Amino acid sequence: MQARPPEAQMARFALSIEGFVHKTTWVDLLDIAAEAKKISTQSTRVRDGEPLHTVPFIYDPATRRVIYDSWNVVVYLKEQYSAAPRLFPPRTCALQASKGASSARLRC
Repeated sequence: MQARPPEAQMARFALSIEGFVHKTTWVDLLDIAAEAKKISTQSTRVRDGEPLHTVPFIYDPATRRVIYDSWNVVVYLKEQYSAAPRLFPPRTCALQASKGASSARLRC
């Protein structure tokens, strides 16, 4: 049995709720950096002077962008594909934004 970080699940749920066709690639902990580099994603932070890559990250072929961090993914889907507003119920953007753990800003 493999442990799955809840943050990665959040991104997968968001993609599924919005109805996006997507492919999940399960990556072993030691292979995250190599997989991230395959799609040229930047490191999410630096630890002891070394770049650190974390999951989840997605590649959007429509925009050719790599988005990392679960909250950034959710905000990106909301902003980029706002025609499908199911992720955030009406009139809850302020509440949702207050729960976001990253620096991504949710515009409502």
